[in-house]
Amino acid sequence: MRVRKSVVLASLFALALFALPSWAGEEKVRIGVFQFESKTSGVTQQQANAVMDLMTRALASSKSISVIERAQLDKVGKEIRLGQSGLVDASTAAEVGRIAGVQYILLGAVTELNKKASGGAIPLFGNIGIATGSEEAQATIDVRLVDTSTAEVKLALSETGYSSNETSGLYLGGAVLAEGTFDGLESRAISDSVTRLAARIRGTLAGESSHVLSVADKEATIDIGSSMGAKEGSL
Repeated sequence: MRVRKSVVLASLFALALFALPSWAGEEKVRIGVFQFESKTSGVTQQQANAVMDLMTRALASSKSISVIERAQLDKVGKEIRLGQSGLVDASTAAEVGRIAGVQYILLGAVTELNKKASGGAIPLFGNIGIATGSEEAQATIDVRLVDTSTAEVKLALSETGYSSNETSGLYLGGAVLAEGTFDGLESRAISDSVTRLAARIRGTLAGESSHVLSVADKEATIDIGSSMGAKEGSL
């Protein structure tokens, strides 16, 4: 009986190991994010840095990916006398990544950010009428993911994010009393682009995926859980 009991316990233990989630015990994918560039007019380096920070947070929220802070990469860059601009090619990025102990280096650039407005007025009588309008923004971000072991570009992605607002109001003698504002259009477009890129990177490197399984009224069921960083209320 003792022998049989031991065999049964060993079998149950083995089954328990197979039942663990696939991510349990796996080492995280280590990514280093370099300073982003601005390749379009109207976007300052400070704004490009903000996009980089947004991308860093989007990747760091994953439980399958470990993101190395930029400060650590900057320190390594200074040690190998990286140019003061901080902008590097694939081979230099790979060298920095190997020294920092990361598997991939992410290089990025904001290549487009623009906004356009349209609208008109519908006269009712006299100097009174209805004014309507809309404003749209779009932002394009390009990224390259460099494999530090080979210095080859593993992924080259580009995503365009969009955002729009509509407004309407009453105008009196040409003065519009608007019901809405256009604030934050560019930031929402950039956030949309970053979200798309982060999802593709997480899916390729960490095997994360999310699909809508069903939709009922205002509720949707998806196949991604907290083990991959999903939180209630998040986008």
